[in-house]
Amino acid sequence: MHHEQGAWDDVFQALCSFPEARTSPYEPVPARSGPYATPHTPVCVPRYMALFGNAHTVDPGKAQQDYERLLGHGEQIHAAYLLIRDTILFTDRRLILVDKQGLTGKKVEYHSVPYRSITHFSVETAGHFDLDAELKIWLSGTHEPIEKTFTKGVDIYEVQAILTQFVAR
Repeated sequence: MHHEQGAWDDVFQALCSFPEARTSPYEPVPARSGPYATPHTPVCVPRYMALFGNAHTVDPGKAQQDYERLLGHGEQIHAAYLLIRDTILFTDRRLILVDKQGLTGKKVEYHSVPYRSITHFSVETAGHFDLDAELKIWLSGTHEPIEKTFTKGVDIYEVQAILTQFVAR
């Protein structure tokens, strides 16, 4: 058992060595809680741990501050969701998809989608064995949808209602 704990400590230490783990704009996952936590588990747990079901809503005010450089004059964020390393922002003008790329996430793609270009969308709820919910968005002029996966920490019905509110204008 002690040897196994040492292996987990090595994994956490390696993940915590990335600068992103210490400078994440969102609250880190508490490291001393959960089924694998021990008194020896380090406090630093980066966003990569979101792979284990930690997607969640983000305070729109906090997202407004974090992404203010992306927003137009007077543009307001109404809802935001953190999905593993990516973020989805619903503003009063458009949908912004923030896609962190690479191992460190320093390379970021910001995909701006005006609501008027969304032709239709679908949601697929989580099931008993598949715990993830999916959102698919089709844009005019494209055949393949944009697909985003939400883990159990996000209410897919809330996401659908927000998208409906802005697309139906």
